[in-house]
Order: sequence, then structure tokens, then C-alpha cells
Amino acid sequence: MRLLPLLAGLSSLTLHALPPAPTSSIKAGLAERDITPGIGMEQPGGYGKSFHRTFHDACKVRVALFDDGKKTAVVIGLD
Repeated sequence: MRLLPLLAGLSSLTLHALPPAPTSSIKAGLAERDITPGIGMEQPGGYGKSFHRTFHDACKVRVALFDDGKKTAVVIGLD
């Protein structure tokens, strides 16, 4: 007899249980590319024309993209 009210109470708890919390998923993408101009290409800037003869390191572009389905954020880094 004591078990019946307990079962009735538990059944009412299951009816009022909270729905599962929505899960969020974030998509991310990363990329890197070498954008070093070739030797002999025109060098920008200055008053006269000059051309690339040597490089001490490569020029890179890096991109990070984040998307949660509602908003998108992009971070770009250029050498």
C-alpha cells in the first residue's frame, strides 16, 4: 500500500521533467597558404620601380573561421 503513492508521485515527476538542454555545435576551420611573390616580381611601395631579388622568409596568410550556426567569425593574419 505504501508503494502505490510513491509510484504515483514518481509518475508525476516524469511528466514534469525538464526537456534536454539544447546542444550547441561550433564548426571551425583553419588554413595557411604561402603567398610569397616570385623572384623578379615588382615590389610595391617607394617612388621608383624595384623588383624582388631575395627573400629572408616566406610570406604567409592564415585564416581561422568559427561558425555556430547563427554567427560566423573570421580571423585573418597577413605577413
